[in-house]
Amino acid sequence: MHAHALPPRRGPRLASALALALALTAPLALPQDQGGPSREQAALGEEQSLLLRKLGRLRGSMEHLAERFDAEGRAHAAGLLRDGLSHVDERALGGEHRTLEELMTTSLEDISGGQSVSAIRGQEETIRSLERLLAILMDRPDLDQLERKLEELHELQARLTQLADAEQTLADDTEVLRRDSSNAAQNRLAEGIQHALAGQRGLLAENEKGARESGALRLEELEHELARLREDQQEDLERLAAWEPERRGLLTELARELELARGDAARAERLEEAAEQLGRSAAAAAEGGRQRADAAAELERAAERGERAARASEDESARRTAEALRAALEAIHGEGDGAEVAEALEQTARELAAAGARQRSAARERTERAADELERNGGRNAEAALARAAAAALDERNGAEADADEALRRLRRGLEELALTDQRLAASQERNSQRARELATGLAQLPQGGTSAGERAGAALDQAARAMGEAAGAAAAKGDDEAEEAARRAEQALARAQAAVRDAREGTRDGEGTDTSGDEGEDTLARRQEELAREVDRLESEIEQASMGPAGEAAVREALERAGEAMRRASGELSGQRSSAAARSQREAIESLGEAAREADEGVVPKNEAERERAAELAQRQEEIAKRLFEFMQRYEERGEQAPPLPSMQAAQESAGQAHEALEQGELGEAQDAEAQAEQEIREAIEQLEDEEEQYQRLRDEELLFRITEEVEALSESHAELMEQTEEADAGRAGDPRPTRSLKLRLRKLAREEQALANRAGGMREAIEEEESLVFAELLGRIESDLVRIARDMGEVGGYRSDERVQLAQSEVARSLRWLGEALAEEKERRAQQQQQQQQQQSANRLVPDVAELKLLRRMEVEVLDSIDELLELYPQLAESDPQDLDPLLLEDILRLAHRHERTSGLFGRFRARLGLPDPDEKVDTESSENEAPNPERR
Repeated sequence: MHAHALPPRRGPRLASALALALALTAPLALPQDQGGPSREQAALGEEQSLLLRKLGRLRGSMEHLAERFDAEGRAHAAGLLRDGLSHVDERALGGEHRTLEELMTTSLEDISGGQSVSAIRGQEETIRSLERLLAILMDRPDLDQLERKLEELHELQARLTQLADAEQTLADDTEVLRRDSSNAAQNRLAEGIQHALAGQRGLLAENEKGARESGALRLEELEHELARLREDQQEDLERLAAWEPERRGLLTELARELELARGDAARAERLEEAAEQLGRSAAAAAEGGRQRADAAAELERAAERGERAARASEDESARRTAEALRAALEAIHGEGDGAEVAEALEQTARELAAAGARQRSAARERTERAADELERNGGRNAEAALARAAAAALDERNGAEADADEALRRLRRGLEELALTDQRLAASQERNSQRARELATGLAQLPQGGTSAGERAGAALDQAARAMGEAAGAAAAKGDDEAEEAARRAEQALARAQAAVRDAREGTRDGEGTDTSGDEGEDTLARRQEELAREVDRLESEIEQASMGPAGEAAVREALERAGEAMRRASGELSGQRSSAAARSQREAIESLGEAAREADEGVVPKNEAERERAAELAQRQEEIAKRLFEFMQRYEERGEQAPPLPSMQAAQESAGQAHEALEQGELGEAQDAEAQAEQEIREAIEQLEDEEEQYQRLRDEELLFRITEEVEALSESHAELMEQTEEADAGRAGDPRPTRSLKLRLRKLAREEQALANRAGGMREAIEEEESLVFAELLGRIESDLVRIARDMGEVGGYRSDERVQLAQSEVARSLRWLGEALAEEKERRAQQQQQQQQQQSANRLVPDVAELKLLRRMEVEVLDSIDELLELYPQLAESDPQDLDPLLLEDILRLAHRHERTSGLFGRFRARLGLPDPDEKVDTESSENEAPNPERR
């Protein structure tokens, strides 16, 4: 739908004024030139002149507001105004390279000259330009611009699709060349690798099946689990050996003493700072004058700080320090001689410094005593060294508090570790005990569990589980020696269990306690594995004759050597009844064989001149694709900053370059990989463009929906006014069926306006039909036909009617417009909610979804059925009357309802087909024929 087909939305202030100007500029039917300007032409010319003056005032307001918004920092609003001013001065192609002001001036000249057609055409161009200006000021997307964006994206997607298809075709042709380049030796090599791969998979399956049936596989798993359990138990044993619960008390005491020492050091720091402050004040007091006043101010600040500290800490030393500072302040404020005041301050400073030294010495001695006590009671060297380092730090002023804090943090971390060690060790031993019991249960369920070795392993596991439980209890009770002893017994029991399980596994090979009927099968499996390894070794002789390059030959040979080595290892493990280890080796062989197959497939190179020429031709085609990719990116970058980056296209260009290089070198397998990668990356870019297209499509649909809604509202308002005027005109008849001349003129004018509304509804119908919104278009079609019928009845052809029949038809139009407005409002609300929830999952890009159309379709059909019921109530004789005897107007109403019902049924049928719903009539016919078929008499 074109942007000029619908009016813009109403906006605030400046936009509202522009909308009013737009409405006043609506083209009116001008009288034809009759030799000079008529009164009506003169009035229209005056209105056009008024609009020109309004445009000038609008331009000035926009310039003023742009400057104001810039000053206020409202950059976005100012930018919109400047974009609007640029549009006003733009010479649009649609406006025959004329600005908006020139268009309006030309229309004024045409009106004055009686050029009606030219004036109307100019006014239509003016309206479109004003609509665009309003959209700019309201920061609303322009439909024409959105359409151009969508067309541009379609064109870009089409170009990329062609490139992706070309890359796919090239990859297919490369595959054909690779197959043609494979000689007989290459084919034998590929077939041999596949045969070995299938054989190895079969041997793996047989090995795993036999191991599961004999219990050997599970026994090996139990052996591995037992080894892990013993490792964990050994770690716990080491932690228990290092665990010293009594250290917790020592470290707690050390932390307490260090905390007290830290307080002593802090008090010493305050005393020393106060002493230094008094020393500076004494020197200033001796100088006198300005320096004494400055010293007094500094001393007052120090005294206030000291008093705050004393109140906060409630410390006696802090209180004495604050009192000394306050006394010194009073002295320096006094009338005493400067020298006497200085001497008093120096004396107080010496006393504070001495007190500070005593406090610091006490802090150091306290920490040293704690370190000595820790060493005498068996503390660790690291902890004692930490205490002595803290003591040394406390003996110094700078950094003493920070170093003491660090020592405290480290001690607290150690305390936390000690506090949790018993819980952690107890929990770990409890878990290990449970694991040992589970292993014993699992072993008992295997055939090997009934052997003498299996019974020894089970008993050892039970002993280990009990010892671990004892260790867990002792650790929880902080019995370090008891816990360590129990954990050690558990570890020794696990060692015995390991040895017994190993004996049970080896006993399985010797046939102890198990069915030995499968031993021959195991030996056969090992021999078959060895034979397969020799078969793989023989494949290496085909490599030199195969159609591969040196790199491919080396890669295949290396992979086959690894496969053969893994196979021989698996054969030995099968002979030793180590099914689990053999299975791992067999899987390694399968992996190496798969790699050899891939390398053989990708390592094919052209061997003769004809094949090399074909590869060169493919390389040339790849180069052309790479060139087109580069040109595409140049075209894409012309979109400017609004175009989102396409990172996959950069990768596609690189992959295309790699494919070209590989084709030139004859490396067909590598070329195929690069070609496939390039195609994938191009298609990723296509998907990104499709996502962008969906966003633009959504914006377009939302804007179009807004405009259609506004046009429906405008139609409703205009039609409501015409309904009122029709009622007034009908009331003026005063019971006389013959209209007067003035009434005819009035009704003729109303008929023209109803016809104009019908034309607008028709334009909307055509636009909505293009969007495939069939039901909405059908309802607009009904509105259009009803308005045409109303205009006919109210005009000369219909006899200037304004009676109940005409008014009833107008009511039906009003109701249809109301339904349409409600449906559009619901759809707008749905889209707003959907956008907030970020669930844009609509399957098709339609203006209105199927659900909304089906709801409206049901409403329309119900309205038809209700109208039929009303007719039958008003005219009960309709059921028995001959259609030829009916009143023509009544027959017209019946035919109209029949036509609407038929149209509704047809629309529903189209929906049913599109949604894949079955036809109920066909279903009924099928069921009837099925029910009747068995009875020939009924047929």
